[in-house]
Amino acid sequence: MRSLKKSRIISLYCITLALLLFGAIAPQMYMDSMEEDFIGEWITFYAFLFAGINVLWYLWDKRKERPELTYVLAALLLAAFCLVVAGEETSWGQRVFAFKPPDFFLEANYQQEFNLHNLFKGDGFAGIKVESKHMVMGICLVYGMLLPLVVPFRSKIFKGINQAAPPAYMIPLFALILFMEIYYPITLTGEGCELLMGLLFLVHTYDAYPVKKAKLSSIGFLVVALGITTAPMFSLLVYGSAEDSKQKTKTEIALFAKDFIRSDTSKMMSRSKIHKRVYTAIKQGYFVLPEKDTQFLTDIPRKMYFVDPWNNPYWIYFSTKRRVIVIYSFGPNRRRDGDLDVIDKMAGDDVGFIMPLIPKTG
Repeated sequence: MRSLKKSRIISLYCITLALLLFGAIAPQMYMDSMEEDFIGEWITFYAFLFAGINVLWYLWDKRKERPELTYVLAALLLAAFCLVVAGEETSWGQRVFAFKPPDFFLEANYQQEFNLHNLFKGDGFAGIKVESKHMVMGICLVYGMLLPLVVPFRSKIFKGINQAAPPAYMIPLFALILFMEIYYPITLTGEGCELLMGLLFLVHTYDAYPVKKAKLSSIGFLVVALGITTAPMFSLLVYGSAEDSKQKTKTEIALFAKDFIRSDTSKMMSRSKIHKRVYTAIKQGYFVLPEKDTQFLTDIPRKMYFVDPWNNPYWIYFSTKRRVIVIYSFGPNRRRDGDLDVIDKMAGDDVGFIMPLIPKTG
């Protein structure tokens, strides 16, 4: 058992080192891997999913032994947390199955997605503004660093929490995640932090709640394999041929461009660059659409929230340095394929309309 625990520690620290080196040596490859709905996010999803399932499986196996209520409650809270994080990570399947979220989320959610954690980004919700990174930092500090230190000295009080608390050897790893979220050396650092945190929860739950038929090594391999293959698999099986939707998107963007040309863009033009969801940019007053004779807004409900046929937001990119305005959609694969700061045309299956920025004369 001791040698097994030692191998866990070595494996986790090696994975952590590999992630750090990956981001430092090949930052572009790292960012590509951590893009939304790609390898990094899917590994995170499966790590939390299997962690939650394992805890529930353990409780089911132990049901006849009638474990103490505090043990059950602590385990259920841990399982619920893992499963909720997994669901939130993929917006509960919205981007996979392209369903339209309720209007509340289209209006209040910063990313116009069917999840709770993005309600508190941007303008916030109910007066509360919290970034995802702050939630991760709070989890690392309270659960990952403080709880393992407190529990051993309060075993009688926290008897039911002992099993749910992470082991002391994970404290430096949670501390590293906290530091990286604060330091944030490159774009999408937070995605790597969430991936590592998912692996910590996966290892901890399989050690603390061992199920006879479940081997962590096999589950770990499955998590990585599924993370790598899920994105292309869904592209093939779920997205399928999307030519009709792409053509509809092109038509809608062209109509919106006509409205945009007639809009009041004074606030936007006072900035050197913006890159926002169209709905967010309008709410924040970067441009004001004409009140009459708009081409884009019709009786199609999703258009009120400026989302494309796949129910993902339309985006606007504006740069005085590059002298362009781009209105675009992520396209059928539901993720941004190109970096508009460095390219001059739509990449991958992104669908967009590029307008040169013409200076006013006279």
